[in-house]
Amino acid sequence: VLVSHNPDLAERLTDPRVGLVLSGHTHGGQVSVPGYGPPVLPSSYGMKYARGLVDAPLTRVYVSAGTGMSGIGLR
Repeated sequence: VLVSHNPDLAERLTDPRVGLVLSGHTHGGQVSVPGYGPPVLPSSYGMKYARGLVDAPLTRVYVSAGTGMSGIGLR
């Protein structure tokens, strides 16, 4: 298990011993527009790593949307 703040790292992994990457960073896009999705998602791979369990080239990645917020809900 590898813990990485940014799920994009999983695209560059070369170590087959990593069976799962636990990540956050994208927060599910934080703000989602109905019918459109998040206008901003901090990932080079678009919606792929927005949230949930995702298959990367060599492993699986679980991206947590987080537990909440404080202040204005934008990042």
